[in-house]
Amino acid sequence: MTNPIKYTCEKSFQDYSKNFDNENHETKYFGWLCNDLPDFQFDKSIPATVFTRAGCQRPYIVPHEDFDHPFVRDYYDSITKKEAKRRINTMLKSIAKSERKSKSGKPWWKKVSFLFLFMAVNLVSCRDRSQPECSKFKTGTFLYYTHLEGMHMKVKVIRNDLVQTEIDTHTGDTFVLRIKWLDPCSYEMHYIKYSHSIPDSLSEMMHKLVIKSTILETTDKYYIFHTEANLNKLILQDTMWIAK
Repeated sequence: MTNPIKYTCEKSFQDYSKNFDNENHETKYFGWLCNDLPDFQFDKSIPATVFTRAGCQRPYIVPHEDFDHPFVRDYYDSITKKEAKRRINTMLKSIAKSERKSKSGKPWWKKVSFLFLFMAVNLVSCRDRSQPECSKFKTGTFLYYTHLEGMHMKVKVIRNDLVQTEIDTHTGDTFVLRIKWLDPCSYEMHYIKYSHSIPDSLSEMMHKLVIKSTILETTDKYYIFHTEANLNKLILQDTMWIAK
C-alpha cells in the first residue's frame, strides 16, 4: 500500500512541506498517483495534477485524462452507485480480514482506508456526467457556508435567469453577478457590482473576473459544485443548500 497516494518531485514536496500550515497557500504540482485498490492494478503510476486548497484542506488530486488506465476511465466516465457500493463492501471486507490478522500496532486501514472510500464516492458522484435535475437549481434561493480569515460566514444566494445576488447574512455585504448558463449543469458569472464603494483599480479588476462553476451532484436538499476563477488559482468544491 502506498500512502500518501501521490508522489511529487523533491522541489514540489519541499514547497508543500514549507507551506503545510499556511491556510492561504493554494497552488498545483505535478505528481504520480498510486495505491492498492480493489479491481485496479497500479503497475505504473498515473500522472496527476495535485491542487492544494486554502484552509489546510486535503489536496485535490486530478488524474490526467489522456493516461490509459481503468481508474482514469472510471474517474472521468463515472460508475454506478451499485458498483460503488460493491467496491466499498469489498474494501470493508478486506479491512476486516487484515485487522484480524494484525497482531500488534495500529491497523493499516485506519490510516488509509478513507482514501478508498473517498475515491469510490468520487467516482460515482463527483464525476457523474449524467447530472440529473440540474435545471431546478437555475433559479431559487440557496445558502452557502464558508469561512474567511477564521470567521464562519453564511451567504444567502438569490438566483434568477440572469442575475445572482450573494448576501453575507451577518454583515449585509452584497455581490451582484451576471449569470450565463453554458449547458444544463455549467454556468459562468461576471461581476456587476458590490454594495460598498471600492477603488477604481479594484473595480476594473473585478470587471475582468470570470467565475466558472459546474454542478457535480444533486439531491433534494443541496447540490455539490466545482468552481474556478480566472484571476487566481482558486479551485473550490463545496455544497450549496436549498433555502427552506
